Parts: sequence; structure tokens; C-alpha cells
Amino acid sequence: MRIRFARLPLLLVFLLATCQSPATPTLHPTRTSPPPSPVATATASPTRVPPTPSPTATATASPTRTLPPPSPTTTPTASPSPASCLAATPVLQAVPAGSSAQFRLAVGSPCELVRYVFQVEALPAGWTAEFLGSPTPFNNTLVLTTAGAATPGRYRVRMIATSEAGHSNSAWIELEVTPCIEFQSGEFTHAIQSNLVELITTGKPSIEHGLLVPLQVCGVRAGRRLQVTLLEVVSEAGSPMADPLRFYLYRSWAWPEPPHIIAHGTSGSLNVRLPRIENVDWRLGAEVQAGLYLLVFERDRYGSPTDPAGIPASVTYRLSILP
Repeated sequence: MRIRFARLPLLLVFLLATCQSPATPTLHPTRTSPPPSPVATATASPTRVPPTPSPTATATASPTRTLPPPSPTTTPTASPSPASCLAATPVLQAVPAGSSAQFRLAVGSPCELVRYVFQVEALPAGWTAEFLGSPTPFNNTLVLTTAGAATPGRYRVRMIATSEAGHSNSAWIELEVTPCIEFQSGEFTHAIQSNLVELITTGKPSIEHGLLVPLQVCGVRAGRRLQVTLLEVVSEAGSPMADPLRFYLYRSWAWPEPPHIIAHGTSGSLNVRLPRIENVDWRLGAEVQAGLYLLVFERDRYGSPTDPAGIPASVTYRLSILP
């Protein structure tokens, strides 16, 4: 009996060892099978493989690079615009209210040099524009006369030249209108040489010389009466002259008074309005309005005497203007 009790524990140990050995193979499939791998592979493949953005980027970029819509727009801008063919000289002048200014207009390259029709746009109220013409049909001279009531300030006027084919060119000019200061009435004595001016008039030769007296007339009233009375003429010999010299009045198309008075030639070259108003004996009377007038006391002309006793050296005269 003692021997049987001693083996019993060994038998239990053997049985326990035998029961644990089949459990070990059951755990091996769990460690060796990799279930996460197919799931990870299936999830990553669709994300990396489909090239969905590629067709979209290619389709959008291709039309933008191959189509050249900017080309037609860029080409006309780079080529000279027809508006640049018309040039005005000068582009800015300053005149008192009521006075006139001259501008030379020329259509040049690359526009065709053909006959043009010139006109004015954006002319302020009360202003007048007059084209004098030119020997060449693609040039012209413009006279702008401001209104006597024009408010001082800067004004812009647009010039347009249209060809026979209908092509238009344009340019802007500016006039600075300043306050007008009218001449003073009274008696004055001036030496002829103090402000000697050359005149181009009719005749052969057509050059005269005389004392220039600029007279600025202001205001809005038309039909005012200017009176010039010659009181005395002293010759270069120092003696009074018995007969009056010639004197006359021009309406100026330029401001200030020009260094030369051009009263003969092509219309585009004139800088005064014709005809002039001449004296009758010792007096001159004229209706005037706002603007610059040029009073000239003649010194010499073609065929005039060369004797100092017949050449005027100084004049005394009276100016008055009736409202």
C-alpha cells in the first residue's frame, strides 16, 4: 500500500503534461497567420494606383498653353495708334480771356499723307475755332478764340483729322485762360525804334517796318468804339512833320504780340485777321471786342523817302475806348 500511494503523484504529473501538449499547436495558427496584411494591401492600393488628378491637370493646362488669345490684342497695341499720327504745336498756351491762340496741326507717319478734314470737339461755350488751311492737305492751322467772359483756368480741346478713307486721328490741346487787363486810355509819346516790328504785306517787296503798340481789350460787350488820334509826328531830322504818317489796326490771332506781323501769304501762315483798319488823316476809328489788337505806326515801306526829314522818329497819340 505504501508503494501505490507513492506512484500516484507521478501519474498525475504525467497526465497533466499530456493534457498541456495539445494546447500548444492551437496557438501556432494565431501567430503565423497574418490577417492584417491583405487588409492593409487592399486599402493602400486603390489610394496610390488611381491617377485621378493627372487627366484633370493635363486637360486644363493644354488649352491654356496652346491657344493664343492674347496675340490679336497685343498686336494692335504695339503698332502705332491712328490717334498718334496727329500732332499739335504747341500743346499748351496761355491767353487772357477773349484773346486768340494759334496751333499748328500736322498728320505724319505712319498715317497716309492725303487730304484730311479737320474739326474740333469739346469746345467751351462762347469759344470759336477757325481753320486757316495749309499748302499741304494733311496740315492745318487752328485759331482758337476764347470767350470774353471765360473763367480763368485750364481748358482742354480735342482736335480731330479725318481722311478721305474715313480714318480718324485725334490730339488734345490745352489753353490756360488768365485774367484780362485792358489797355489804358490817355496820351502817349513813343520813339518809333522803341518797339520796331517787321510786317509782311502785299507789294514788291512786301516788307514794312513800324512802331507796334499792343492793345488788350477786355469785357463781354461787342461793338465798343476804339479811337486813335495822332497828335504829333517828329522826323529823324528833329522837325515836326506836316503830314500824318500811315497807321493801322490789326486783330491778332496770336498772344502775346508776335515779333513779326504776317499779313500776306498763304492763309495758314497769317497771324492777324484781314483786312486791317487804316487811318483817315490824323484819326483811326474801329469797333472792337475782347481780344488783342495791334496798332502800328508805319516808319518805312517800299518807295518811302530816304530823307531823314521824311522819316518819322517819334509819335504822340491819344487812345480812348467808348463803352
